[in-house]
Amino acid sequence: MSTRCLASLSVAVLLSAAGCAPDEEELRHGYVKLEFLRGDSVDSNPYVGTTQIIATMQYLECLSGYYAENMNERADGPDGAAVFGTREEGGEGWRDRLCEVDLPMPIDCEVVSISQQLDVGTADTLSVVYNVMGDIEGRQLAIGPFPNPETAACMAGELPEVRVSQAGMKGKAGDTDLWRTETFTPTEAVVGQGAPIRIYAAPFGS
Repeated sequence: MSTRCLASLSVAVLLSAAGCAPDEEELRHGYVKLEFLRGDSVDSNPYVGTTQIIATMQYLECLSGYYAENMNERADGPDGAAVFGTREEGGEGWRDRLCEVDLPMPIDCEVVSISQQLDVGTADTLSVVYNVMGDIEGRQLAIGPFPNPETAACMAGELPEVRVSQAGMKGKAGDTDLWRTETFTPTEAVVGQGAPIRIYAAPFGS
């Protein structure tokens, strides 16, 4: 076996021992988990019939500052396009990756779009539109991409955190709004943390 092959094998063994695949080692971005439950005021499953979920998260101070200082990394920037787009664009490809994340109870999904709202005089946000199939109640989605702690390089005492935005989450069946966020907990989440933000939904208009 050649020296090059032995070196490659050694790297693969080390990554395997650490519990990481080679491409996971290279990722500069991560995600936050969302778990969908029924609200306290709801007796029946509000998610029945949902074909699309629109989820919006607010960047907190560290991540807002990151995109203010790294404009090329934004979704519409020359470097960010490959992060927020598909793998075919040559980057991390989170439009493909989000619905492939290994979650305990994943929702069967496909990402339609990922967009940012920055520098508009209101909160900086990230919105993801998912087409979904099957059961939703008690199941999870990954939302992102968000710069991970190493990429964000927050100032001392800060973390790369997000929270559910005022727009919250909503579910649709075609053009019809089915449900909305009633409450959620915890208020904030750190990128890459294990525990999900739990979304408690109620029928739209209730």
